[in-house]
Amino acid sequence: MPTALPPLVLEPIPRVLPWGSERWLASDLPGAESAVARGPLAGASLRELMARHGPELLGPVRPAEGGRFPLLLKLIDARERLSVQVHPDEDAAAHLGRGARPKTEAWCVLAAAPGAELVLGLRPGCGPAELAAAFGHDRLEGLLWRVPVRAGEFYYVPAGLVHSIGAGVRLAEIQQPSDTTYRLHDFGRAGLDGRPRPLHREEGLASVRHGLRGPVPAAEPASGRPGVRGPFFCLERLELRAGERLELPGGAPRALCCLSGVLALGAASGRLELGVEETALVPAALDAELEAAGPAVALLATGLGREGGPQDER
Repeated sequence: MPTALPPLVLEPIPRVLPWGSERWLASDLPGAESAVARGPLAGASLRELMARHGPELLGPVRPAEGGRFPLLLKLIDARERLSVQVHPDEDAAAHLGRGARPKTEAWCVLAAAPGAELVLGLRPGCGPAELAAAFGHDRLEGLLWRVPVRAGEFYYVPAGLVHSIGAGVRLAEIQQPSDTTYRLHDFGRAGLDGRPRPLHREEGLASVRHGLRGPVPAAEPASGRPGVRGPFFCLERLELRAGERLELPGGAPRALCCLSGVLALGAASGRLELGVEETALVPAALDAELEAAGPAVALLATGLGREGGPQDER
């Protein structure tokens, strides 16, 4: 499948939040659209690229709602614990309306302080009545299912799973292109404006899938590399030795983030170098090759289709 669009380096979108920070590496959400960082197309947004080169970028994969890129990739640095939150699945989003979009995500843990934890669901026996009674109060903390976390682990976080990222955790997150987030508890924390951040009682309680707790099993990548695969995306960890080359066949839209070392990404339509935390957009129409000058680690995020939606602060 010929293409004139080469691999493109994307400019990260930094976000400062009350609990830490995020860097959105590849995003086509309204108001948060990644742009090309350098080269002849520097400054072009992912929205513009999708409008002009959608078939080359996506191949057979369906775009998200509004013709948008079908995945969102982030780096999350949790200095403090995030809010206890939940995202709606397709049924809950349709029921709630008001712009709600489903959001399933997955994590690759990059670093974790000693004793760090994740919240992945509610304890056995916690049903809708117990959750409603504890909503927004400190006693909700006693109902949470906590999991110790270590660097290198992958977690699948389906829509409807109550979750939170603990203090001292740094991770990469791939998700459906939606940032519909409903907070159940925020530990009395103020937002950046100094005011308490709102909770979302109706929406949150309607979105929780009771009995769902983690770690949630998920498929492994077909490549056999470490990672996680769901119905909407695949996230893989690539480890390359000095001088090693790795073929990246086309067929689906991809975002490649260099975590360590220096990588060269080549294709028939162009070649570029990636440094630490630089991310390349790789069109579905491209068969590409990755080469490492020295030892290097990268994350490969692949969009598999379906849909996404609007934004909300975590």
